[in-house]
Amino acid sequence: MFIAGIGARLNLVEGTVKARVIASIGEPGVRSRVEAAIAAYEAGRAGCDG
Repeated sequence: MFIAGIGARLNLVEGTVKARVIASIGEPGVRSRVEAAIAAYEAGRAGCDG
């Protein structure tokens, strides 16, 4: 559901979302999807709709 939900919200296919999540998790110091989301937010690559 996580990947499908992101894909639907951003109008991206599931494979693209998976590739981006995997790439983010591969960054130094990132061990989980939560840490990847935090790192992306702090780097200005992700935002919140509030």
